[in-house]
Amino acid sequence: MKKTRISLTIIGLLLLASCSKRLTAIQNKTPEQIGTAYTIHKDVSYGSDVE
Repeated sequence: MKKTRISLTIIGLLLLASCSKRLTAIQNKTPEQIGTAYTIHKDVSYGSDVE
């Protein structure tokens, strides 16, 4: 019973891991590509930081 439960847990975790998105699949972008893809709609001023 204990081996079955452990086996099912491992199989379940492997299935979940295989369905997750790969973080390494994100393509490297040049600064020009980032600049064209992302734009600033509003520049919010948070006030002065007195130190």
